[in-house]
Amino acid sequence: MKVLFLFCDMLRAERFSLFNDGIKQKSDLDLYFESFGGTVYKNAFSHIPRTGTSMGMLLSGLLPKNNGCDHYLKYPENFLNDSIENIDSILKRNNYETFYQTDIRGKAWGVIPSYFKNTNIVDYKDNKHLDAIKLFKNKLENENVFGLFTFDDYHTAYDDHGMSKEAKDIGEKHVISSLNMFFNEIDKNEFDYIYIFSDHGNKDSWGEWDKLVNNRLNILDNDRSQIVLFVHKKGDNSLDINDSPKEIIDLLPSLCENIGDKNDYKFDGISIFENDNDRIITFEDTIAVSETERFTIWAARNKNYLLLTDVYNTNFYKLDGSNKTILDPHSDIASKIKTLFFNKLEESTSNFKEHRFEVEYGKVYLEPTKLYYTFSDGTERAKFNKTTIKRIIKNLSIKKILKYTINFKFYYNLYFKK
Repeated sequence: MKVLFLFCDMLRAERFSLFNDGIKQKSDLDLYFESFGGTVYKNAFSHIPRTGTSMGMLLSGLLPKNNGCDHYLKYPENFLNDSIENIDSILKRNNYETFYQTDIRGKAWGVIPSYFKNTNIVDYKDNKHLDAIKLFKNKLENENVFGLFTFDDYHTAYDDHGMSKEAKDIGEKHVISSLNMFFNEIDKNEFDYIYIFSDHGNKDSWGEWDKLVNNRLNILDNDRSQIVLFVHKKGDNSLDINDSPKEIIDLLPSLCENIGDKNDYKFDGISIFENDNDRIITFEDTIAVSETERFTIWAARNKNYLLLTDVYNTNFYKLDGSNKTILDPHSDIASKIKTLFFNKLEESTSNFKEHRFEVEYGKVYLEPTKLYYTFSDGTERAKFNKTTIKRIIKNLSIKKILKYTINFKFYYNLYFKK
């Protein structure tokens, strides 16, 4: 059995017609999946839509409260609970040849634990992603093989071009280029199963704190919490759509099913090949507006309804595919949803205590966020571009000019230095 996981950081499902009924125009990625063949899981989500927490869920099959990565700065390298089963220990038990690939920024953050066997770190400046793909290709001579590759391209485009349509188009182009690079080197039918997925989406207004604070209940809406999840089984030529609720914690149980491991691991997730249309999915996230101002949002949903709350305020919605209609909070259905969903939230979410953890621990990660690297297809980034100039001009003020002047070295490294 040969299984491949391709992780596309921040690839926003809500942007694409296959995952969003409200978008009629097919993008290049929609067309790519159609030609590839497989199943689109159009109602897949992440409990905490952040990279560290999502990777913790992916690697453990457990919710953040149960796997140790219960804060968005708690990445698997340092915080994945070493007393629980994880993807690597399970694959080793089943005698699988493994290959994990990430880049130097992923290594710095701790996306994939360094104690996982056969971890390959790519520095895009002098060792293109293709080299890692060729190394992995050699392992396919074995009977049982698992590979996990990370592609940061979509997120990288947003880093460079802000929360703009231009960033979406550039990121999508590079994601497709990287996927083509992979499957031009290794035929897709080498694998029994291929999973292509993301960890979270994004807000177009991310960083515009006034908009976020004033519309805080929408922070866990589909644009951030929904993920891309696409699975190709060997021989798939047509495209199927599955709208049963799924989560990123479901990928490890699905892998166990693929490889025939029937041990009872007590996962919080279930195999994506098992449909539960009554499933309730929960969400949580804490937003730091400043070092002293924070707010936490929770959400819960099933196929028909969505609840968004900060405890003080709660909104209820009726869902129809990707569309939602607000419900009267005093209606019988809203009252029933609140009781049902709040019980599930109490069961599934963490006490998301921030205190000073973010301020103190976050300092460790300042340097990794400044690392320069190319797109994974080997093309150069454009860190300083017209979008960057527009953002700087838009935010110009005496206070900001002083900030840029005092921190000249930081901004020089951030935008110019490679």
